[in-house]
Amino acid sequence: MRGLVRKDLHDEDAANYRWTDAVLERHIGRAVEEYSEAVPYQAYQDITAVADQRAYLLMSYTYLKDRPDSIARVCAPWVSTTVWKEARWRVWNNTLYLLDDTIPTAAGDVIRVFYGKRHTLDATTSTIPQEHEPLIAQGAGAFAALEWGNYAINRVNVAGGWTAKNWRDWAEPRLTEFRVALVGLKLQRAMGTDGRVSPIQAWDSWKTI
Repeated sequence: MRGLVRKDLHDEDAANYRWTDAVLERHIGRAVEEYSEAVPYQAYQDITAVADQRAYLLMSYTYLKDRPDSIARVCAPWVSTTVWKEARWRVWNNTLYLLDDTIPTAAGDVIRVFYGKRHTLDATTSTIPQEHEPLIAQGAGAFAALEWGNYAINRVNVAGGWTAKNWRDWAEPRLTEFRVALVGLKLQRAMGTDGRVSPIQAWDSWKTI
């Protein structure tokens, strides 16, 4: 990913890099964060039911305790991919509440919580689809160029006093394209992967970015 970003920035002279690896990784991380908000990595957490209990603390579950708003649906009880019942639920104060009186909560039942989380992108693992890697590189490159434009202000530059403006002029349209693409991906996900989403809900999803 660093290599893709350096190609976009024309920063491929290893003996004279303009951006260090650490700086580019910070910008890549920021692009991944924005991408993950639009297209989160789909994950689930199984909770073992307690007999007759409908409230479950999320503090023991690393991601859910920090982002309870990331929960998309709850199935209780979870039996298999072909036999399951979706529950009505609410989260309040890091506690998951099951609202349906008819849902069995026998001891040992599995409550499966589906949620979206941040994508992983590191030296060994990537959960980002290959076709979206250029998009991440584009966003990271735009962030890096904007940072360099700010850094160039009131400094001596070979290209003269227009250096900072030129960097901004190059970066801002690319950042806009990156964010518009994220809007499209979020709308596509809302309309295409969840049959319960109505056109009005999809439009609301579009407006949130």
